[in-house]
Amino acid sequence: MAAPTKTSLLKRWNRDKILAVEVLLDDPKLDLDALGRLIGFSDGQEGVRLVHIRAFPLRKRYDSRELHGVDMSHCQWDLKGKYTRVVATNCRFQRMRITGALAARFVRCDFSHSALIENDGTPGVLFERCDFSFCRFRKGDFLRCEFRDCTFASARIPDAEFLECVFSDCEFTDAVFDSGSFGQSTFRNVKNNFLYKNLEDMSPAEFVADPRYPTVNLAETSMIGVKFAL
Repeated sequence: MAAPTKTSLLKRWNRDKILAVEVLLDDPKLDLDALGRLIGFSDGQEGVRLVHIRAFPLRKRYDSRELHGVDMSHCQWDLKGKYTRVVATNCRFQRMRITGALAARFVRCDFSHSALIENDGTPGVLFERCDFSFCRFRKGDFLRCEFRDCTFASARIPDAEFLECVFSDCEFTDAVFDSGSFGQSTFRNVKNNFLYKNLEDMSPAEFVADPRYPTVNLAETSMIGVKFAL
């Protein structure tokens, strides 16, 4: 069976249903079972049931929420729709266009094929065992964020800046880079080797974690102050 398209998913959201969902999302004691009964469930990995709010228009700011097993793929995320002090576990954020703040903790979440644009640099966000494969990171700042056991396989990272971040046990195989920055960040137990340029004199440089690992070319990404640890 073919996966539903964004167009077909959008048709389920009329004005009354949007307002009903917003009422539930506005409740600090978010009742995910009630939300699922209202709008349905979808299947996640390993038979996990996900609350199905795919393609929902996120128009509001959501503060201090816990999301467990929510499928928000294809959601419309405008600048007013922000997450602040949110904990998201086993959630799906596929094929979204995400702008604005991500002040949250994400564990085992799937962002694959999404676009993260103009992230506002909110410090201290944690991503653990998250999937960023085939994502696009554009013109945003990630400040003092931590990425644990995440994959960025085949992601496109042309000009985003990751400043003072920590990447532990992460993979970047086939990711495409251009002129962003990893300034003052730390790479620990990464699963790749890296080629990059010393931007002071454009001389070539490399980091080899293990000759058996795939090598990733970071192009002209700034690596000033970066630390590598095995």
